[in-house]
Amino acid sequence: MVTEPIAIDSEGYPLNTGSMPVSIVNENRIAKLRHHAGSLLWPALGFIVFTSAAGFAAGYFPDAWMQIALWSIYGILVIAFVIVPWLRWLASSITITSHRVVLAQGLLVRSRREILLMRVHDVTLRRSAGQMLFGSGDILLGVGAEQPVRIHAVPRPNLVLAALTDLVHASSPRSR
Repeated sequence: MVTEPIAIDSEGYPLNTGSMPVSIVNENRIAKLRHHAGSLLWPALGFIVFTSAAGFAAGYFPDAWMQIALWSIYGILVIAFVIVPWLRWLASSITITSHRVVLAQGLLVRSRREILLMRVHDVTLRRSAGQMLFGSGDILLGVGAEQPVRIHAVPRPNLVLAALTDLVHASSPRSR
Protein backbone atom coordinates (compact mmCIF):
# COMPACT_ATOMS: atom_id res chain seq x y z
CA MET A 1 0.00 0.00 0.00
CA VAL A 2 1.47 3.32 -1.11
CA THR A 3 0.53 6.47 0.77
CA GLU A 4 1.23 9.94 -0.48
CA PRO A 5 2.86 12.50 1.84
CA ILE A 6 0.59 14.86 3.75
CA ALA A 7 1.26 18.56 3.32
CA ILE A 8 1.41 20.44 6.62
CA ASP A 9 0.69 24.15 6.99
CA SER A 10 2.68 26.61 9.15
CA GLU A 11 0.58 25.81 12.24
CA GLY A 12 1.04 22.05 11.94
CA TYR A 13 -2.42 21.28 10.54
CA PRO A 14 -2.69 18.96 7.53
CA LEU A 15 -3.70 20.55 4.24
CA ASN A 16 -6.32 18.93 2.07
CA THR A 17 -4.34 19.21 -1.16
CA GLY A 18 -7.04 17.43 -3.17
CA SER A 19 -9.41 20.39 -2.89
CA MET A 20 -6.91 23.23 -2.55
CA PRO A 21 -4.79 24.86 -5.20
CA VAL A 22 -1.26 23.50 -5.46
CA SER A 23 0.24 26.91 -4.58
CA ILE A 24 -1.08 26.70 -1.00
CA VAL A 25 1.16 23.71 -0.34
CA ASN A 26 4.14 26.06 -0.75
CA GLU A 27 2.94 28.40 1.97
CA ASN A 28 5.55 30.36 3.93
CA ARG A 29 5.08 31.88 7.38
CA ILE A 30 5.81 35.60 7.19
CA ALA A 31 5.20 36.59 10.83
CA LYS A 32 3.79 35.24 14.06
CA LEU A 33 2.59 37.93 16.46
CA ARG A 34 0.79 38.39 19.73
CA HIS A 35 -1.45 41.30 20.52
CA HIS A 36 0.44 44.31 21.83
CA ALA A 37 1.62 43.90 25.42
CA GLY A 38 0.18 47.32 26.23
CA SER A 39 -3.11 45.52 26.79
CA LEU A 40 -1.52 44.11 29.96
CA LEU A 41 -1.09 47.58 31.48
CA TRP A 42 -4.31 47.47 33.50
CA PRO A 43 -3.65 43.98 34.91
CA ALA A 44 -0.15 45.12 35.93
CA LEU A 45 -1.49 48.25 37.62
CA GLY A 46 -4.22 46.15 39.26
CA PHE A 47 -1.58 43.79 40.66
CA ILE A 48 0.31 46.73 42.18
CA VAL A 49 -2.86 48.21 43.70
CA PHE A 50 -4.16 44.86 45.03
CA THR A 51 -0.81 43.96 46.57
CA SER A 52 -0.36 47.39 48.16
CA ALA A 53 -3.90 47.40 49.55
CA ALA A 54 -3.62 43.86 50.92
CA GLY A 55 -0.26 44.58 52.55
CA PHE A 56 -1.60 47.79 54.09
CA ALA A 57 -4.84 46.13 55.28
CA ALA A 58 -2.99 43.16 56.81
CA GLY A 59 -1.81 45.40 59.64
CA TYR A 60 -5.38 46.27 60.60
CA PHE A 61 -6.68 42.70 60.95
CA PRO A 62 -5.31 41.08 64.10
CA ASP A 63 -7.33 37.84 64.08
CA ALA A 64 -6.21 34.81 62.10
CA TRP A 65 -9.57 34.35 60.38
CA MET A 66 -9.48 37.97 59.20
CA GLN A 67 -6.00 37.44 57.76
CA ILE A 68 -7.18 34.28 55.98
CA ALA A 69 -10.22 36.12 54.57
CA LEU A 70 -8.07 39.07 53.44
CA TRP A 71 -5.50 36.93 51.63
CA SER A 72 -8.23 34.74 50.13
CA ILE A 73 -9.93 37.80 48.65
CA TYR A 74 -6.53 39.05 47.47
CA GLY A 75 -5.87 35.70 45.75
CA ILE A 76 -9.26 35.70 44.02
CA LEU A 77 -8.76 39.28 42.78
CA VAL A 78 -5.26 38.53 41.48
CA ILE A 79 -6.44 35.40 39.67
CA ALA A 80 -9.47 37.13 38.13
CA PHE A 81 -7.91 40.47 37.17
CA VAL A 82 -4.22 39.68 36.65
CA ILE A 83 -3.55 36.04 35.83
CA VAL A 84 -6.58 35.35 33.60
CA PRO A 85 -5.97 38.40 31.32
CA TRP A 86 -2.29 37.47 31.10
CA LEU A 87 -3.11 33.87 30.16
CA ARG A 88 -5.70 35.09 27.64
CA TRP A 89 -3.06 37.33 26.06
CA LEU A 90 -0.55 34.49 26.07
CA ALA A 91 -3.05 32.07 24.44
CA SER A 92 -3.83 34.32 21.46
CA SER A 93 -1.72 34.64 18.34
CA ILE A 94 -1.77 36.17 14.88
CA THR A 95 0.01 34.27 12.12
CA ILE A 96 0.55 35.85 8.72
CA THR A 97 1.52 33.48 5.93
CA SER A 98 1.99 34.02 2.23
CA HIS A 99 -1.63 32.90 1.57
CA ARG A 100 -3.68 33.65 4.70
CA VAL A 101 -3.98 35.29 8.10
CA VAL A 102 -4.66 32.93 11.01
CA LEU A 103 -6.19 34.28 14.23
CA ALA A 104 -6.05 31.81 17.13
CA GLN A 105 -7.28 32.40 20.66
CA GLY A 106 -8.65 30.65 23.70
CA LEU A 107 -7.61 29.19 27.03
CA LEU A 108 -9.82 26.15 27.46
CA VAL A 109 -11.67 26.25 24.14
CA ARG A 110 -9.37 27.03 21.24
CA SER A 111 -10.85 28.91 18.29
CA ARG A 112 -9.06 29.51 15.02
CA ARG A 113 -10.11 31.79 12.18
CA GLU A 114 -8.41 31.82 8.81
CA ILE A 115 -8.75 34.62 6.28
CA LEU A 116 -7.47 33.82 2.80
CA LEU A 117 -5.54 36.77 1.40
CA MET A 118 -7.08 36.24 -2.03
CA ARG A 119 -10.49 37.18 -0.47
CA VAL A 120 -9.18 40.39 1.10
CA HIS A 121 -9.84 43.49 -0.98
CA ASP A 122 -9.05 46.20 1.57
CA VAL A 123 -6.48 46.56 4.38
CA THR A 124 -7.03 49.48 6.76
CA LEU A 125 -5.15 50.72 9.82
CA ARG A 126 -7.13 52.34 12.64
CA ARG A 127 -5.37 53.79 15.69
CA SER A 128 -6.76 55.49 18.78
CA ALA A 129 -4.77 58.04 20.78
CA GLY A 130 -3.83 55.40 23.36
CA GLN A 131 -2.72 52.99 20.66
CA MET A 132 -0.54 55.68 19.09
CA LEU A 133 1.02 56.28 22.50
CA PHE A 134 1.86 52.58 22.93
CA GLY A 135 2.80 51.92 19.29
CA SER A 136 -0.07 49.60 18.41
CA GLY A 137 -3.12 49.72 16.17
CA ASP A 138 -6.08 47.79 14.78
CA ILE A 139 -5.87 46.24 11.32
CA LEU A 140 -9.17 45.89 9.44
CA LEU A 141 -9.34 43.34 6.62
CA GLY A 142 -12.18 43.93 4.18
CA VAL A 143 -13.49 40.58 2.92
CA GLY A 144 -16.40 41.17 0.58
CA ALA A 145 -19.84 42.16 1.82
CA GLU A 146 -19.15 40.95 5.37
CA GLN A 147 -18.08 43.15 8.24
CA PRO A 148 -14.32 43.79 8.13
CA VAL A 149 -12.24 41.40 10.20
CA ARG A 150 -10.65 43.39 13.03
CA ILE A 151 -7.25 42.35 14.35
CA HIS A 152 -7.02 44.23 17.64
CA ALA A 153 -3.85 45.74 19.17
CA VAL A 154 -1.26 44.75 16.57
CA PRO A 155 2.30 45.76 17.50
CA ARG A 156 4.16 47.87 14.88
CA PRO A 157 0.97 48.29 12.86
CA ASN A 158 2.56 50.28 10.00
CA LEU A 159 4.96 47.43 9.28
CA VAL A 160 2.16 44.83 9.48
CA LEU A 161 -0.04 47.00 7.24
CA ALA A 162 2.70 47.28 4.60
CA ALA A 163 3.36 43.52 4.69
CA LEU A 164 -0.34 42.65 4.44
CA THR A 165 -0.88 45.12 1.61
CA ASP A 166 2.00 43.58 -0.35
CA LEU A 167 0.74 40.04 0.33
CA VAL A 168 -2.85 40.92 -0.66
CA HIS A 169 -1.60 42.54 -3.87
CA ALA A 170 0.60 39.51 -4.66
CA SER A 171 -2.23 37.03 -4.04
CA SER A 172 -4.83 39.00 -5.99
CA PRO A 173 -5.89 37.35 -9.26
CA ARG A 174 -5.78 40.80 -10.90
CA SER A 175 -2.03 41.13 -10.23
CA ARG A 176 -1.12 37.99 -12.17
